[in-house]
Amino acid sequence: MYIGQCIWHWTHLYKQVYDRGCALLAPVGESWGAGLLSYSTRQHTLNIEESPMVLAEKIALVTGAGRGMGRAIALQYAQAGAAVVAADIDGQTAQETSAAIEAAGGRSLPIQADVGELTSLERMIQQTVETFGRLDVIVNNAGVTRYLDIMEVTEADWDRIHRVNAKGVFFCMQQAAKQMIAQGQGGRIINIASIAGKGYAGTSNAAYAASKGAVIAMTMTAAHQLGRYDKYLSKSNLIF
Repeated sequence: MYIGQCIWHWTHLYKQVYDRGCALLAPVGESWGAGLLSYSTRQHTLNIEESPMVLAEKIALVTGAGRGMGRAIALQYAQAGAAVVAADIDGQTAQETSAAIEAAGGRSLPIQADVGELTSLERMIQQTVETFGRLDVIVNNAGVTRYLDIMEVTEADWDRIHRVNAKGVFFCMQQAAKQMIAQGQGGRIINIASIAGKGYAGTSNAAYAASKGAVIAMTMTAAHQLGRYDKYLSKSNLIF
């Protein structure tokens, strides 16, 4: 099992690929500096039949796959040959991502899921396994924020942000690891962090920064503690 995290800045564009048995992040796209969010909201045509099938027969689950960065990651996984579970709290956008993958000849399952609710994310993992038989990759991408000065952050803001960004990532990671351990063939867990979690001054708000700092810390901890289950586990991969 490989546990990694992507610490991203909006001026970089990455895709998830497999290399030597580890999930890595590599630059892709015609506009390196255009930014993750602007890329993922543009029209993107998949050419699955013409793409190298480096993830053929793999099952990848992407949270927050309905729009933005999550949608871009889901499309890239499909282009690499994976069957993609597109999970999002907005069921309609999850359907749209899955429809785009299937229209290009790929396999996809849309799931409406709230990663901040344990029963919902457990059901998400269960549906994935019931449909495809296993889970090989999970990308914990779902996240929320809003622009606030430190003196404007309310308790409700803090709870909403940490419910998704910290609690959601942790329990998605835990439940995915549980499934991968049961399968006995390892797996790939990728948590999307942020330079905000390293103290970036331009972050949207302090609560968001704290939630992404939590992602970084718990990814490192999980990498050490899950190592006993899989000889292929490496320490967390920090990519800026």
